[in-house]
Amino acid sequence: MFVYLVCLLVIINAFGPEEVMAQGGCADRLPPNVCQQFKAKGNCENPFFEIPAQNCMKTCGKCT
Repeated sequence: MFVYLVCLLVIINAFGPEEVMAQGGCADRLPPNVCQQFKAKGNCENPFFEIPAQNCMKTCGKCT
């Protein structure tokens, strides 16, 4: 199960946050419940976890 999650996050990470911002929107690319879990665990601010910061930009407060 963990391997599937890692694979999913790697695939999602292939699309950089610049792509979302270039489309003129501030949005999360992962489901809301996943982004909320990342935020609740403090992973938005953790430098070792780039995936939440890049894929949950709205929930993590990385854009407006």
